Amino acid sequence: NTAFFSVFDTLLFRPPALRSLDRSVVVYHRSPGNEEQGTSYRASAYYRERRDIFAHGMTVTAARPLVLSEGERRDQVYAEPVSSGFFAIAAIRLRLGAPFPADVDQPAGSPVIILSHAFWTRRFNADPAVVGASIALNGEPFTVTGVADEGFTGLFSGTPADMCIPITTWARLPGETARLTSDEQWVTTVAELAPGVSLEQAQAAMKIAGLTLALPDGRETGVRTASGGLAEIPTDVYAIVGGAFAIGLIVLALACTDVANLLMAHAAARQHEKAVRLGLGCGRPRLL
Repeated sequence: NTAFFSVFDTLLFRPPALRSLDRSVVVYHRSPGNEEQGTSYRASAYYRERRDIFAHGMTVTAARPLVLSEGERRDQVYAEPVSSGFFAIAAIRLRLGAPFPADVDQPAGSPVIILSHAFWTRRFNADPAVVGASIALNGEPFTVTGVADEGFTGLFSGTPADMCIPITTWARLPGETARLTSDEQWVTTVAELAPGVSLEQAQAAMKIAGLTLALPDGRETGVRTASGGLAEIPTDVYAIVGGAFAIGLIVLALACTDVANLLMAHAAARQHEKAVRLGLGCGRPRLL
């Protein structure tokens, strides 16, 4: 039952870890028959540069597996690909080091990473000397520029991120740089509204921006508040998680009933014993 509640809480109740949740929005694409999708990286880069609408913008996607190698040792790790604006929007503070430089958003940006506190402690024994050191990911050297403060393991629920990696650099590792210029909708775009800009104004501006980009397949650009999560949760997910939670409650109720019945049966079985002990002068405190 605890496991069910943890999933329910993570998916439906826990807000994303953003600095200004009430001013943060998700920019997304929609098309006929599909109300909300992600955006392409190309479109995301265009949206986040709209400084007349957004004070900050970032591109992010869920943690992806990489291989960390050191000598003969090989470990699978999970890196959350992000753009440089991540550190202005996400509720992440650095224990050590500095955030990514702005050049990481370029196709040939710096190969740098920032470690989560948990991974830094587990893999590097909380050694501060790791900042500035080089480690190998998928056979390529990366410089550790910082360590996140305790508690932050990425923006997406599910697999905790061991580190943050520039999204452009991640695309180079598996040889998928074409995803940076294609219309594939594989990233999430999050932005913080500029002072004085309302949600309605952002929606109108981004609708025009989508037309400017000439999105394919009848796609339009939408904007919604980020308080509901970074990804829109389908109705069937609510039904599945809610049903699982209800089953957990039923199992807990049955277990409690069984325990109560056992206690009652045990008490009934001791009635004769208690009567004899009372007859021999046993006090009630000792009897209980």
